[in-house]
Amino acid sequence: NNNNNNNNHEAKKKRNKQKLKELWREYGLLGVGIHSTVYVATLSTCWAAIHYGVDMHSVLSHVMSEESIHQVLGGDATQSRSSHQRLAGEFAVAWSLCALTGPARGVFTLAATPTVAKLLKRNADKE
Repeated sequence: NNNNNNNNHEAKKKRNKQKLKELWREYGLLGVGIHSTVYVATLSTCWAAIHYGVDMHSVLSHVMSEESIHQVLGGDATQSRSSHQRLAGEFAVAWSLCALTGPARGVFTLAATPTVAKLLKRNADKE
């Protein structure tokens, strides 16, 4: 049964990879632009949430073990750190959280790109 799950997962990954190739062939830089914009917005939102006080231990406890949280957050949150160390740590956690959203961002890119292309074409045709 576990082998069957692995085969299904691999088949799904292959289909998604194929969809991304088709998206690239059909929409080119528009798809890359949409995906990049969503990536930067997600990363920025994650960093801002961390920087401005979201309790990351509580958020991460839903998706990670206590040991992993300790590794990601770098130990005792009350420890004294320089502002550069704190910002670097915040960015590292934001980047990790952003990486977890990768599949959702990929699905969004696949869904949004054709819609945006149609809207741009419609607006170009009006001019």
